[in-house]
Amino acid sequence: MAIQKFTISTGQPSAHLYDEARFRLWQETYCGRIEDIKRLTSDPFVGRWSFTRIRDFGMCRFRGTPHAGQREAHQIPAAGDEKLSIGFNLAQTAHRFSQLGREHTVPDTQPLFYRADEAYQYVGASDYVVMAFPKRMLGAFGSRAEALLGRPLDGDLPALRHLRRYLSLLDEPDLATADQALADHMLDTVEDLIVLSLGASGDAADMARMRGLRAARYAEIGGLIARGFADPGFSVQRVAVTTGLSPSYIQKLLSEGGHSFTERVLELRLKKARDMLADPRNDALKVSEIALACGFSDISYFNRCFRRRFGATPNECRGG
Repeated sequence: MAIQKFTISTGQPSAHLYDEARFRLWQETYCGRIEDIKRLTSDPFVGRWSFTRIRDFGMCRFRGTPHAGQREAHQIPAAGDEKLSIGFNLAQTAHRFSQLGREHTVPDTQPLFYRADEAYQYVGASDYVVMAFPKRMLGAFGSRAEALLGRPLDGDLPALRHLRRYLSLLDEPDLATADQALADHMLDTVEDLIVLSLGASGDAADMARMRGLRAARYAEIGGLIARGFADPGFSVQRVAVTTGLSPSYIQKLLSEGGHSFTERVLELRLKKARDMLADPRNDALKVSEIALACGFSDISYFNRCFRRRFGATPNECRGG
């Protein structure tokens, strides 16, 4: 697989055991090789780790009970290339992280840039996403980026905000694929966003902006359209307010992908309407009610668009 994904959780091993025994078995089975996990309270421990890998880039998302963890030198695989990490605290509460004698309080507003090939400890983490990547991914900018190691980053930087959102996209469970071209594109985007997040300038930043930031914005806009198209009041202006981009920039970016904002929204609305019409469970609904549920406020316009797109009237597509 070009994009590999797998998940482990405390519920997987011997779910019939009582909590303490299950925690110990899960810890011995899964965590001993990666890091050592310790409870902070006697409350039942729940944890879910989802992993994504594209070549030598790896990402982990954790959600669960606040805990303490540490990774010792013997748990770090020997590798010829230096490994770096950026971690985002997604919880509402801060946790503590220490490495190489430095300790940081990590709020949800300041990602942390640190070494993935050195021992570390943390206390209080409950919801985070962390990625590890080889230093060579940074190219010539790598030597300058070393000055930032062990320090919190400015979470308000646009590139870091987009990087955080893009990692959420990578965490989607159905993203595993054998499509190497797609995997390469996504890895290029991550690489460019990392370079911009660490403050690259000059040619490196120009190239990264042309690829990574635009691709991340394109993905973010596409996600907003997919979630909001069925609202009759959904508009490019609403997307502009959410993203902080201008409507004209959004229109231009989408047009570069082959379809305008209006075309994308209309296509999604029509496909949703066709699916609802074909579902016998919706036989009691009027065509006008289905049209409204899909974002159409004008039934005549809906009928014209539907027939032009599918070559049949809405009533001819009913499944009942």
